[in-house]
Amino acid sequence: MWIPKTEQDILAAIEAGDLTETATFDAKAILPAKGRSKDLAIDVAAMANDGGTLLYGVGEDEQRRPMIKGVNVQHYNERAQ
Repeated sequence: MWIPKTEQDILAAIEAGDLTETATFDAKAILPAKGRSKDLAIDVAAMANDGGTLLYGVGEDEQRRPMIKGVNVQHYNERAQ
């Protein structure tokens, strides 16, 4: 199971074309909107059964290639704790 430890790990996987979603890895462009905490719980629960990595801040470009978008966590702090 691939577990990125740094942004460089993520960038290297994108560059190599290895950043693909699997049963143990899911990438999301943004955190669910305020009031959609159920969606966040579903994402987390999906990775909890067998373990896995849930990575927010990775979207796709026009050719559907992965790219780092980043996440402004300033307004999400209380939801992520």
